[in-house]
Amino acid sequence: MEKRIKFIQDNEEIDKSLKRIAYEILEKNKNGKDLVLIGIRKRGVTLAKRLSSKIKEIGGIEIPIGALDINLYRDDLSEVASQPVLRKTEVPFTVREKIKNMFFIFLNP
Repeated sequence: MEKRIKFIQDNEEIDKSLKRIAYEILEKNKNGKDLVLIGIRKRGVTLAKRLSSKIKEIGGIEIPIGALDINLYRDDLSEVASQPVLRKTEVPFTVREKIKNMFFIFLNP
C-alpha cells in the first residue's frame, strides 16, 4: 500500500501564515528591541529563521535567533532512539531581560 502524505498547508499558505504571525509580533512589540526568537532543534530553528526574515522584511527589524536542543527532555525519548543525537544549544544573547518577549518555536518531528 502506498503511503500518502497529507499537506495541511502548502508553501504559499505557510508563507502567508508566517507573514500574519510577523505582523502580530510587530504589532505587540513596536520597536522589537527586547525581542528574540529561539527555535527548538531541528525544524523550529528553520521556522525561527523564516519568521525572523519576515519580521525584517515587514518591519525592518533584525531579531536575534537562538537554537535549543531538547533531545534529552523528550517524553518519547525511549521510542525515538536508544542513543539520542545531541546537538548544540546556541543562544548568543542574554535572555534575562527578554523573558517577556521570548518566543519558542517548534514543530513536531
